[in-house]
Amino acid sequence: MIINMTTIAVRRKHYIDQTLESLSRSDGRDIPVNLVLGSSDTSHVEKYRKTLNIVSWDQEAEAQAKEGRLRHNCNINAIRALKYGDDEYCLCCEDDIVFDPDWLRQLML
Repeated sequence: MIINMTTIAVRRKHYIDQTLESLSRSDGRDIPVNLVLGSSDTSHVEKYRKTLNIVSWDQEAEAQAKEGRLRHNCNINAIRALKYGDDEYCLCCEDDIVFDPDWLRQLML
């Protein structure tokens, strides 16, 4: 299993630290995480570069993006997250959720 988490730097407030902290306190703490970036700005995820896989905003995504259309561009990033990787099981989520302590066990039921 893998977690593909979408994230973007343009938000006024970032929740990624709290989200990753809740994941580390959960029964899914050992699942690998890909941070799928929704822009070329990596400033809000640099501290995770050595511990998580950062999936850069690429030329294909940039070609599909529309200036000033945040919702459209977030949808492009969600599609990228759904397509990324080849694991049998993949959880796609945004970077502003809180993982319950036993979310993985509940999911597997």
